Amino acid sequence: MNAILDLDDPKSICSALYSLIDTASVWDVLLADVREKHYIFNELSATEESVTTPMVHHLRADAECIIRSEYASLAVYHACRPLDRSTYATRGIIRTSEVLLRELTRKTFSDTSNVEDVFVPVCKKYLEWYDGTIGLFLTAYEYTSWHKRPCFLGKMADALDARDSKFLNDYLTRSIPTIVKCRLPIDWVDSKMRDPSIGHYASSTLQRMILMRATSRDPTNDLGALGLKADIPPEMIIEFLDPPNE
Repeated sequence: MNAILDLDDPKSICSALYSLIDTASVWDVLLADVREKHYIFNELSATEESVTTPMVHHLRADAECIIRSEYASLAVYHACRPLDRSTYATRGIIRTSEVLLRELTRKTFSDTSNVEDVFVPVCKKYLEWYDGTIGLFLTAYEYTSWHKRPCFLGKMADALDARDSKFLNDYLTRSIPTIVKCRLPIDWVDSKMRDPSIGHYASSTLQRMILMRATSRDPTNDLGALGLKADIPPEMIIEFLDPPNE
């Protein structure tokens, strides 16, 4: 079993998953919901404890079982601005750490006063969410500007009031807005995430299918993100993509 489930590739969604929503008794309810209140649709992305609709519990559980049985890995996307994409091809994607953030800060704001005093609180707050993790989107088309302006360096620039820093502007000029497409083994999604994530991926798969069947709008937006508590080795990187509308 080598199949990869990729929410940006409708052809990767197997017939067993579509069968969950194709029966009339299910689809009629889902179609009415997505065309009116989006109540069920939104509940699909809610925590298990807060779900009140039995259909949502059943759909998510069934989708998760099918994903585990039909796929070896899941496609995920990382937004970044490297100076050289080849660094990802040689060392993979490295988890966020204070050491890496301090190195970036020194390279980018070495001419700015009070850097260390500002770095400490900005870094602390940033690491409350990202410490030891890699942020991964479920689609390359999420509404985000993170690939346009480095997330941590942007926060440092704001705190330093250094948006026009020569070094930051130089970095932005030379860096390459990039989406890194990766494959994650199913067992990684179970064991190496900040939060349990296979249910999240199953929910987003259902939302993706519903939107493709029910509406004409772009179905690849707002499917969420995951936090991976491990480095991604080069062999798990599939390709480098240019961000949409870049």
